[in-house]
This record gives sequence, structure tokens and C-alpha cells, in this order.
Amino acid sequence: MSQLLARFAAHSDDQRTGILDDAGAHSYASIVRRAVAVSAALSSRRSLEPGERVALLVHPSADF
Repeated sequence: MSQLLARFAAHSDDQRTGILDDAGAHSYASIVRRAVAVSAALSSRRSLEPGERVALLVHPSADF
């Protein structure tokens, strides 16, 4: 788990609102779960090595 995700892991049970957007409120816990899922999906790609940087082009929203 990256250092950034490790810092967010402290909020893995936190049900307070971390993001509020047009779709509604998203808790810190749900944000951590999504971040871990994206990290795991990227880590499973054979062409990526630990420590490599990845750029994502997405619309700014909690859906990402």
C-alpha cells in the first residue's frame, strides 16, 4: 500500500463526510475503499512496477 493510502487508512472506519458533490455525501471510509480498489487494479497490471507513477485523466468528481 502506498504511503498516501496508508495515511488515508487511518480514516477507514470514519463515516464523516469527506466529499460532498452533486451525487451526495461520500464518507472518508468509502473514499479509502475506492482508492484501495483503484490502487489494487493498477498494481495488478504486469506493465507497472512498484514506485512507478500513473497519470489518470478523469472528470473531477467523487465517482472516480
